[in-house]
Amino acid sequence: MDEAWRLAQRLSRTVSAAGSELTSALSAATNSLVSSGSGFSVPDSDYIYDSSDEHEKHPDTANATCMDENSVMRRQEEDAEEISEDFGVDAASATLLLRSVGWDKEQLVSQYYEDPRQVFLNAGLPDPNSTNQAVISQEMTDFTCGICCSEGAMRVTACAAGHRYCDECWGSFISMKVQEGDTIITCPEDKCDLQVTEQVVHALCDVVTSEKYKRFLACAFVAESDNTVWCPFADCGLAVNVGHGAVAVMCARGHRFCASPGCKINGAHAPATCASAAEWLQKCQDDTETFKWLSANTQTCPNAKCSSTIEKNGGCNHMTCKKCKHHFCWVCLGDWSSHNDYYSCNKFDPEKLANRKKEGQESRAALERYLHFYHRYQNHANSLKLEAEYQDRSEKRMLELQ
Repeated sequence: MDEAWRLAQRLSRTVSAAGSELTSALSAATNSLVSSGSGFSVPDSDYIYDSSDEHEKHPDTANATCMDENSVMRRQEEDAEEISEDFGVDAASATLLLRSVGWDKEQLVSQYYEDPRQVFLNAGLPDPNSTNQAVISQEMTDFTCGICCSEGAMRVTACAAGHRYCDECWGSFISMKVQEGDTIITCPEDKCDLQVTEQVVHALCDVVTSEKYKRFLACAFVAESDNTVWCPFADCGLAVNVGHGAVAVMCARGHRFCASPGCKINGAHAPATCASAAEWLQKCQDDTETFKWLSANTQTCPNAKCSSTIEKNGGCNHMTCKKCKHHFCWVCLGDWSSHNDYYSCNKFDPEKLANRKKEGQESRAALERYLHFYHRYQNHANSLKLEAEYQDRSEKRMLELQ
């Protein structure tokens, strides 16, 4: 038992030291990439775990709520049913109402009592005081479809604004949108903002498309919620309710990651900010062919809450992010709604040329500075990996001595 106790003390000291060295290395490295005074913000960390064992090791942490895809769907249905009962609408309309406010039920109720008409319009639903209702697959004996120009007897579907098209055209239009990953589908009529409900999707599309729509809707629940994120680790598939003010979380499978919106770093990186840590990790892979291709062919969505990597594969410079639906200019990344001056977008700036010359003179010093910190970062990372292996061996040895 004495030998086991000595092993435990040594293990605790070495692992703690290695973890401290790695954190210091990352902090120093990322600080080398930002200007003086910007540094790191050190927020009040609120680590969330789902494992009771980890919670015992870290008594100042809270447990996270983790959900798989089926649990996310059930959560959606429960929230929609609650709003459906409170507002007296069907579940499909309740889903659109919740999506318009990021699935925040308290915010929805508050806005509804202030201006119910505006809440419905924001969600792509007809005025609640209107008597007009959507019509799904109604038999008509004499109808001409405005899309395919078919004439005669056919089944017709119409939105609440009265825009009627044959079921075949509606189904093809919705299926195309779902195949593109869209779950926010508006009426095909030009300038009509009314959204297609889940009822219409299931009524007019095949089973495969309907199931795909449900899965995309589950993904949208997580993407649109301010307090729920997908675990970024490959093949995990768990959604984690991070709570308010959380900086780092751990999912039920033991993956620790940053909970800040838009952060795409696998693993927690406090006290480094998301931008600084991302810049450092990106710089570490600057010489890879993949990074060179991404730099030449993609842009990052300018929406700070999204930051998705976008490839332009054709068309004009008016871009729409598939994830967050943000409209921006491909050339200058400016907001498209206020993008009226095309001259400024294409104007040559001589100051940029002067800056490039100055950057060329400083590149050698910057490279040496980067290599200095990178070597230390990599050494500490390797040290932590070795100490983890040593921890496993020591724990096995301690069990043998008991």
